[in-house]
Amino acid sequence: MSRLLILTIIESFYLLYMFFLFKTDYSIYIAPFDKGVQNLGSLFVHDTGHYENKVCLFGRVMAVVAVGLGGWRAASGKGRLATMVFDGLCLVLAALLNMNAFVYLLPLLVGEIYIMTNLID
Repeated sequence: MSRLLILTIIESFYLLYMFFLFKTDYSIYIAPFDKGVQNLGSLFVHDTGHYENKVCLFGRVMAVVAVGLGGWRAASGKGRLATMVFDGLCLVLAALLNMNAFVYLLPLLVGEIYIMTNLID
C-alpha cells in the first residue's frame, strides 16, 4: 500500500469523524458570518449551545466531497492543483462560516502539505 493511499485513508477517517461524529460543548464564535449565514436555511445551521456536533449540513457535504477528491487523488497520483484549490476553498469557507470547522481542519494541513510536496504530481 502506498504512502499516499495510507495518508489519504487516515485523513478521510479523521475528517469524517470530526465532521459527522465528534461532539463538544465548545463553540468558537469568531467566524465573521457564523450567525448571519445560519439564517439562510437549514443547510448552514449548526448547533452552538449544546453538547452536539458543531458542523452544519453544508460542511458535512463538503467533507464527503473532500473524501471523494482524496480517493481520486490517491488512485491517480495526480491532482495537486485541484487539491490546493479545494483545500484553500474549504479553509476560507470554514474560517468565514464556522470557526469550529476551521479548527477541525487545521491538523489536516500538515498531511496535505506533505502530500502536495512529496507524493503527487
